[in-house]
Amino acid sequence: FANREEILAEVRIRGFERFAVLLEEAYAVTLGDADTKSAAAAYAYVDFALAHANTYRLMFGEHQQEDGSDAALGRAVTRARATLSVYGDGLIRSGMAEAEARAMEGLIWSTLHGAVTLELAGTTPPGSARETLRLLGRFAARG
Repeated sequence: FANREEILAEVRIRGFERFAVLLEEAYAVTLGDADTKSAAAAYAYVDFALAHANTYRLMFGEHQQEDGSDAALGRAVTRARATLSVYGDGLIRSGMAEAEARAMEGLIWSTLHGAVTLELAGTTPPGSARETLRLLGRFAARG
């Protein structure tokens, strides 16, 4: 590696790739409807973030605007972000307008990210991110 930035980029690439694989696997191996599969992927998101806290912080903490490129980091980010769209995809298939489905998808992602970030910072107690996810599932089930 030529410099610190190249090292950090490689750590982020590997993190996004592992993250994407875990979410893709959770979705693929879970039996049930799209909501059940999406919930499994969401729990995989939380589990990854808590198990790989420093990598997660590097992945989502800086230079997000530079990650849309066609370089290795951009491709890894694009793949990881695609795993986060399965919830919105399911809503669209169920008849929801795409704009609303993508807004709901963003709401879920930002809530998960916030809950994980707060737990990692010690602002909320251990287990709070998973509890937030459980509550999201309850509210989603109510429609």
